[in-house]
Amino acid sequence: MLKRIATLEAAPPWGLFAGIGLLVAMFAAMVIGTTIAQLTLPESPAQPFIAWIIGGLLTIVVVMVSRQRTDDERAALRLGASRLPLLIVLLFSIGAAILIDVIGLGLTGDFWPVPEVMGFFLINEANFLLLPRAVDAFAWIAAGVFLILVQPVAEELVLRGVLYPALRTNLGAWPGLLMNAAFHMAFHLLTYVTFRMNGFTPVWYAAVATFLDAVVIAGVRAYTGSTRAAIVAHIGFGVFAFLKALAISG
Repeated sequence: MLKRIATLEAAPPWGLFAGIGLLVAMFAAMVIGTTIAQLTLPESPAQPFIAWIIGGLLTIVVVMVSRQRTDDERAALRLGASRLPLLIVLLFSIGAAILIDVIGLGLTGDFWPVPEVMGFFLINEANFLLLPRAVDAFAWIAAGVFLILVQPVAEELVLRGVLYPALRTNLGAWPGLLMNAAFHMAFHLLTYVTFRMNGFTPVWYAAVATFLDAVVIAGVRAYTGSTRAAIVAHIGFGVFAFLKALAISG
């Protein structure tokens, strides 16, 4: 398995700056989505998710338009078949999400959801306990659509479809994979974290766990040679994150 992960695929027909540029474009799309949502929708727990859904959809359009202009680009996106059945990829990623969460619970003693849904809770900063807010069904539906559908497709097209092969070509197999995970973590910190990073619990759930999630997803991308498989792996993490948030909310 490690040998296959360490094997480089053919260099993509775009450079590293194109991959980083699309990551910046995805962040800009999230800002645009947030602006549209704030100007057109009433303030509610659903508003951030509607904003991120808009940003994610804009990102998908940008990638599909800008990186499918030639046969070489379409092939390099690796949206074709996976070396592993996608159901196996999904179950593996859910298992990995559970394992990372158990490690986090053991290290922090706290049971937090992913930063994207922290707006559904109040944080007692003295002991890091969470108090659920009153959240309507529409907000939960919007959160589910984003975590399980839009976020996996948008982020994987950019991070594993475009940026990942460029990083591995320029940095090498393992350094490129780890740097890809670092870019994933940085994007999440800039886009979704709204709480203060004081104490180990916030650092674990906002940064360390996010980095480990990305290492697993990038590993799936490397092992299967498929961005489609990476999308499914991200969906597995999204399913677990959504169900965990529901469980914490009671």
